[in-house]
Amino acid sequence: MKHAPRVLAETLKPSVMALKRVKDKSIDSAVVRQTLRQFVTDTFIKESTRKTLGDYDSFFEKGIIDSTGVLELVLFLEETFGFRVEDEEIVPDNLDSIKQLVDYVESKHQKPDPKTGTAV
Repeated sequence: MKHAPRVLAETLKPSVMALKRVKDKSIDSAVVRQTLRQFVTDTFIKESTRKTLGDYDSFFEKGIIDSTGVLELVLFLEETFGFRVEDEEIVPDNLDSIKQLVDYVESKHQKPDPKTGTAV
């Protein structure tokens, strides 16, 4: 069953609230991974054909996400994790697996906001 990113983001709100940063500006990778895996599985993998999605499985090679799905994924990342995905960041190196997504989200939370100078 496909869910609108906004609706699913609201459903995942308790998990996302657990993403509180600690003093070193890191976030809980396990919670990020769980949140991303749930979104990808619920949004892009048909229930009748669900299988285990490994952290390193390529979304594009396995046909899990297509170009339209990338837009849904970007919207979900922005709404759920509270940062802007820049056009030049919409590349497979950032968005092609659970592992790459977790690394990307963590890197965005460590980068300072150019306007405020604080981490996202």
